[in-house]
Amino acid sequence: MQKFDPHAEAIINTWASLAGLMARIGVTEDPETAANKALNEAVAEFATRVQRFDPIRLIEVARLASLPMTPTGAVNPIVPDASASRLELLALVALTARQAMEFGAGAPKIAVADQEMSHFVSEALSELDTLLHLAQVRSFAAADPTDKLALVSLLIQGGEVWMRNSSYPEMVEVTTAALLDGEPKVRTALNSELGFDATDAIMVLNACHDLQEIAMNQRIDAMRDTVLQAMMASEAGRADDALMDRARSSLMTMFEPESSDATVALSEIASHTGLPWERVRAVVERFRLDLAGATPEQVVDAFSAGNNPLRVRPLIACSDERVLLPHPALHVFAVRENLEDFLKASALWSKYAKHRGDLLEERTRSALDRVLPGAHCRDGFEYYIPANEAGLRRSRLTSVL
Repeated sequence: MQKFDPHAEAIINTWASLAGLMARIGVTEDPETAANKALNEAVAEFATRVQRFDPIRLIEVARLASLPMTPTGAVNPIVPDASASRLELLALVALTARQAMEFGAGAPKIAVADQEMSHFVSEALSELDTLLHLAQVRSFAAADPTDKLALVSLLIQGGEVWMRNSSYPEMVEVTTAALLDGEPKVRTALNSELGFDATDAIMVLNACHDLQEIAMNQRIDAMRDTVLQAMMASEAGRADDALMDRARSSLMTMFEPESSDATVALSEIASHTGLPWERVRAVVERFRLDLAGATPEQVVDAFSAGNNPLRVRPLIACSDERVLLPHPALHVFAVRENLEDFLKASALWSKYAKHRGDLLEERTRSALDRVLPGAHCRDGFEYYIPANEAGLRRSRLTSVL
């Protein structure tokens, strides 16, 4: 029997879910208010359930569930269920929900049973989709049907919510280093005022991901060795309760590790990269997620509108000098956006903008040389500036259309 394409199936299921929600909410007197009420109730219910878990451990469980697990050298195609947007939204809700509980008086420590987090994550995927679909329906209901750009805006918003890695990260990494470290004065300013440059930031974020993978593989190796020892002892009639308990514990730890095993110490990153600890610390401070005072409802509203706080600050920092990177799909892009935000407020923005424009022209000319061999490419570009205000208005209208 021929299987249906999983990506097409995911699209069909999404549209079916949206259609069902629109049919249910569209019959109300005020669809926008009804959608907003349904979303807030769903967020509150989900946040209450997620509140019982240590957010760092839960994020690691969800991160493992989203990874395409394969042996070394093998390539496993990405499946629709491995959604970075779901993992990000789960992380944001889990962190803010737990934050709200711990700010309360006498927040209890909740014991979690083995595999309870794994079971929760497996069910949470569809619930997170429901939250995102409700937010989309609310956006549809709030859109002005007479606004010709409303559909364009909704499409852009949807792309920000669902899509990751619209460009190859390896190429973005090279471009980011050329942009931010290729202009000497800009690089000097980053080092003097932030304590690191773009190359340092990329190294630290890459190292965090690499070290998390190493830790995961070490847990897999430990689990395999301990389980094999237990199996061999059992076959030889030498198994005891202590050995069986260790085997069971290693299996649980593989999929649901303690937060100290799921995170990476700053000292480990410094050793892995060869960077001074102070520079590593400076990068972490610049790229650490800050959700102080935020509620689950607020982060869901922002995320569903395309304002993902993890986009420019993808590191989750713990209080004991340890960090966690939920996934590597954002951090290369975060370096450029985060550091450009810093430069926009500095006197070097004009110099950086010129360097960025020159680099763009150089890359464009080089691309044209490759696709049009033998063609004569000029050494410069000519830009047409409107001669008056009327021409400026016409150019703006043309760019919109």
